Formats: sequence, C-alpha cells, structure tokens
Amino acid sequence: MKRATFTLLVVFCFLLAGAMACGGDDEATSNSRVSEDETPPVVGSDDDTSADDDSVAGDDDTSQPGDSFLPIYEGDGRLVGSACGDEMLVLEGGQWSLLENIYGPMTFCFPVGNLGHVFYRVSAGGSWIYTYAGGTFTDLGFPELLDSSTLTTLNFFDLSNAHVDTFALDAGSWVDLGSISPAGDFVALYDGIVFSFVDECVYRFTTEQAETPLFCLENHPLADDAQFGLTIDDIKYFGDDDIWIILRKTGDGLPVYLVHWDGATFDYTSDPIPGDAGGDDVSVLDFDFSSPDHGVALFDLSYDGDMGTEHIIYEFELIDGQWVGIDVPAPTAYADLYEYEVVEFLLRSGTAVSPNELWFAGWGHLQDDFDTDIWLNYFVQRIDGEYRFWHMPGNYDVGVGSVFRDVKVRPAS
Repeated sequence: MKRATFTLLVVFCFLLAGAMACGGDDEATSNSRVSEDETPPVVGSDDDTSADDDSVAGDDDTSQPGDSFLPIYEGDGRLVGSACGDEMLVLEGGQWSLLENIYGPMTFCFPVGNLGHVFYRVSAGGSWIYTYAGGTFTDLGFPELLDSSTLTTLNFFDLSNAHVDTFALDAGSWVDLGSISPAGDFVALYDGIVFSFVDECVYRFTTEQAETPLFCLENHPLADDAQFGLTIDDIKYFGDDDIWIILRKTGDGLPVYLVHWDGATFDYTSDPIPGDAGGDDVSVLDFDFSSPDHGVALFDLSYDGDMGTEHIIYEFELIDGQWVGIDVPAPTAYADLYEYEVVEFLLRSGTAVSPNELWFAGWGHLQDDFDTDIWLNYFVQRIDGEYRFWHMPGNYDVGVGSVFRDVKVRPAS
C-alpha cells in the first residue's frame, strides 16, 4: 500500500479528535498515489459525466474548466450524502450542492435517508446540532461536548458526561425524546451497548445498564502487558455477537488494533499499521460501515520530520472478515493535465456505501507557474473497482486551504 506524507504548514485543529490536516513539501510528489502513466478521463470526454460523443473528431473539450479543476459529479439520485468542515455540502438528486454556512466549522455530519441531513460542530464553548431539510436549517441546541453519533431515530452521545439525547422526526419536526445515561453506540431507541470507563467493560443497555457485561477488555490478550489498561477509541455494534472496536493501550499513541467480538471471544485482532512505521501518535479519521461485513477505516499517523510534523494516511477496508490495506489514488494526473505542480494530496475522511462503493473526501495543495498556492478539496468515488475524482463545490480558492473533516454517503431510502 502506498503512503502519502506531508509537511505541516497550516494547522487545522479538530477540537474533538485532536486531528490535524495540513499542506506539505515537494517530496510528497514522489509518493503520488497515481502512476505517471495513468491517464484520467478528460473533462468533457465520454466519462459518464458528459453527453458528448468520442466517435466525433474534435468533440472532446480539453480546455481548463474555469473554477472546476475536476469533473462535476452527476448521479441518478440513488445516493444521499453530507460533507462538512469549513463548508457544508449535501448530495441530493444526483448533485452535490454548497450550503451557506452561517454557523461556523462543522465537525461531523451525515444524511438521514431522505429526511435530511445532520450537522454538528464542536468548539471550546460546547457543541451545536443542526438539521437541514427542504432548504431549511433547524437548530437543535444541545450545548454539550459531543464525542460521536449513531443514527437510529437520532441519538447524540456525550461520552465525557455519560449523557445521551435522543431525537425523533415527528410530523416534519425533530422532537427531543429525553435523555438517557450513560453513553454508548445505540442501534435502536434505548437499545444498544455501553462502554464503562470504570471497569473497562462493555454492557448491554436498554432502559438501563445490564448487570452482566458482554465482555471486559481485561480478558483480551493485549491486557497482559498493558500497564495502564486498554482504551476503546471507537465502537460499532451490530448485535451482541458482532461488535467491532478500535483499541489501544491506555497512554500509548501506537499501536492501534482493530478487534472483533463474536459473542464468546475476541476472534479477530489486527495491528493494521506496520510495526516499523514509527511515528508519535495515530488518530482515527474515520470508522464507517455499510453492513456488518463491510467497512472502511482511516488512520492518520503523525511524526516529527525535518520540517515539522509530518503525517502518513492509512486506509483499510473490511472484506470477507479481514481488514486489508487499500491504495486510494489521488488526482495527480489532472494536475499534469492542467500543468500544475503537485505539492501534496491526502485523504481526510471515508465512508462505506456498499461492498462495491466507497467515497472519500480528499485535500490537495497545488502550485501554478507563478508559484501561486491552490488549495483543492475533492471527492474520490470507488465504484466497481474504478476510482473517479469529482469536483467539490466551493473548493477552488487561490491561496486558501479548506479541509472537509467528514463525509458520509448512503443509499437513498
């Protein structure tokens, strides 16, 4: 699996997860995720984005497409999606649209079938939740510091205060169904699991926490040499006998482990990042599933380089019960097409739509012949094994870098 490295020039602090995304130096060009001989679909050619005809000589339009560096995605309405960071995007009716963001940078977002989209942002003063449907934003409030979210009806978790607020859509309005405690990963209203920081055990939770845990981390073989115990970074629950967790030894930046619980034992434990990777810390960028058998995980490994903090992005996909490394390319061939110098491309988020489809939000730093910096945000779609690169509305600003922290794409219901 190829790796992308970059040098820290601009820092974006993720207040919740502590993740950073920044630009890099020219050395990253040699680590390009697209081979030099790979030819991209030309803007205006028959690449399923335009209605021209390659059989007609001179029909293709190869000119630079104004403020769009990449082709514009045109779907058939089978997908809905949300992307957020400094800006907010929604995928509806086969088109990605840029929303007017008057609220500030968003930390997480996801679509709710055809019911709309959820955005929430975290700041030093707390957090705020917004829904977007029918062209209208609704502020749900909830001034707590959020850690993660999982949708059934709509559950918001605050792990630090062991607090959950549950909302439901009633006659077109989101209604607060009340609070429950403590927090966890819920798959149905008042039905899910809870990780207890007190005894490092995972419990079933319905209207109250079960007395007997499903499992305790002290029973994992890694606990034998974990001086300060074990910590769960993220958890995905599909049933009492089907739970995925991202695990690490408390106080350690590395390694991280992908672990599965089958109802009786920890039947899968993998250290996906190579042992010789080095690095000072690793952050979980994304951990998303399309089904119990298919998911995607992104990690950001940071280390001290010659010119500051540098990063390596690792991508993994759950296939047939195994987490395997995948090689997600970057649109460097488009930079060659328009004669830009590549400084860096990297991914910041990923989402699993189906076993045949993944989406990623990427970020790039380019320079033109006048050494003008161009900061590019883009989508990568992998469908049926083919990677496609798409223009992200509002993504082409000279001298400005804007990182999209989260992207979620789902089949339209």
